[in-house]
Amino acid sequence: MTIGPDQIEQIAKDITPLSLRAALAYLASKKIFDYAEKGSDRLKHIIRAKLEERRYAFVPNRQEAERLKELSRNPNYQTVRSLIPRYPYIDLIRTGLLVRSYITDPVEKDKNKGRSRQIKEEIARRPNSKKLMSIVHLASTDHFSSVIGYLMHLRHTEGYSENQLLEKFEEIVSEWDESHLAVRKDFTVAKVKGFCVKKMEERKRNIFLLGMITASRKIEDAMAQLDREKAFKKHRYEAITLKCVGGIEPRIEVTLRYVSEMDELVGTD
Repeated sequence: MTIGPDQIEQIAKDITPLSLRAALAYLASKKIFDYAEKGSDRLKHIIRAKLEERRYAFVPNRQEAERLKELSRNPNYQTVRSLIPRYPYIDLIRTGLLVRSYITDPVEKDKNKGRSRQIKEEIARRPNSKKLMSIVHLASTDHFSSVIGYLMHLRHTEGYSENQLLEKFEEIVSEWDESHLAVRKDFTVAKVKGFCVKKMEERKRNIFLLGMITASRKIEDAMAQLDREKAFKKHRYEAITLKCVGGIEPRIEVTLRYVSEMDELVGTD
């Protein structure tokens, strides 16, 4: 069957909302079997693009597709896969890691910044885009290691099951944009404390703080003051602290977790 431009346009519109299997069945119903026919190149591109969108929520170019394969070996990605293997948006973690590589690469800063913006714009046009963007944002920040460390703590110290970890990760993603703070060295201890108190008053279920070198001391001082003032007890939060003192970037990661009455009852069983 020879496919004209108008037919391609219509078929493209019809395919777009379908699953890949349904799209191929649709093409078969139109008696389109030979993808070597003139005009079929575009249909192949549409099907490929749709498959990539389903996996990554954007269409990667050839270099990016190879880079995404390499990122499947990233330790953070592998850890998430091992902790919550049935996470339905796992490939968006790799997208976030790809965006992070663009953000942190100083060689082609302007080009990478533009491509990072394009990827986010593609994702922003997807259904459920707010959640998809939160996942990408989370995986593209320094805080991602804090979240992974927190999940590992829940798994190995508190015995969380795979389903509980999945629920916790979804919980973190749902509040991510409003519940984390990268503490800079010019922040005051009062600013860090103010952020924590505000988020505790808002009952954010997981609050993340991250600081390097000088900033890490600001976090420690803020946590000590909040503890002395019994702010954690008042708002029903517990602090989980992870320190990395070696290497070229000593850091502190603090997770404040809301403890409900139900959590306390479970803990006393």
